[in-house]
Amino acid sequence: MSLNLPIRTSSSSQRNQASRNYFTNYTPPSSTEAINGPVREPARELLPPADRLIVGVDFGTTFSGVAAVYTGTPDDIEIIKTWPGGNGITSDKVPTEIAYTFPSTPTSPSVSSSSTPTPGSGPGQTPASHSGSGGEGNPTIKWGFQFRPEESRLRCIKLFLDRSQKLPFYVSPLDTAAQLRSYDKTVIDAVSDYLTQIYAHTMDTLTRRYGESFMASTKVDWVLTCPAVWSDAAKNTTLQAAERAGMGEKSEIQMISEPEAAAVYTLKAIQPNHLNVNDNFIVCDAGGGTVE
Repeated sequence: MSLNLPIRTSSSSQRNQASRNYFTNYTPPSSTEAINGPVREPARELLPPADRLIVGVDFGTTFSGVAAVYTGTPDDIEIIKTWPGGNGITSDKVPTEIAYTFPSTPTSPSVSSSSTPTPGSGPGQTPASHSGSGGEGNPTIKWGFQFRPEESRLRCIKLFLDRSQKLPFYVSPLDTAAQLRSYDKTVIDAVSDYLTQIYAHTMDTLTRRYGESFMASTKVDWVLTCPAVWSDAAKNTTLQAAERAGMGEKSEIQMISEPEAAAVYTLKAIQPNHLNVNDNFIVCDAGGGTVE
């Protein structure tokens, strides 16, 4: 007699493995899900970024400029044209010049032998206390248009941030080093002090333009230009000076090369520009200290 018994298609070991897999991958529902079903999170709406002020600083070798725009009105660009010491004369640019003086000493200290100043050599605070023989306390700062023609001042300080840059004939590294040392300053200090004046005047101008409540509630982003040939070390030093000037953390300050900034503005200003994808064009940025 034959018996028609069911044929087993899997071994006991395979069935045991399937059971283990079920209990291993099983996730029990929460009490809420057990009663009401799976909980679905509501879709999150992406909030638009808050409008902000963007301030562009063209930190040049001989002259510097500042422009600002509110992202809510991108076509309304505010160019700063009035500067301390300008006697009411409007100018898109301000001289990149700075000097220190104590009440009991002349603006131009005596020059002694020294080596070329380096960006980070020696101690430096902004402002720094003077411990030498020239005076006591913190030096006062003159900058931009605040000089008489015969007064001595630090010029082309930007070029000292990158030691590979050639100085113009009218700038003496020995004189620059002597002036900095007389006031216990470094190149980074001088650049930071100059950018501090730019920052303070810019914020004062924008506050008069937009109002205190607006400025208190609106984020300000800073964009700083630099030469395209700037080394990474020079870029980092420039960002350090801008951070010390109050323009934000180094990670927040944006940096753009000067020719790139000129190209972006030109493409926007010249309309229609008839440029197409893959078209080539040349930008020549003939600046006061670098040509790119």
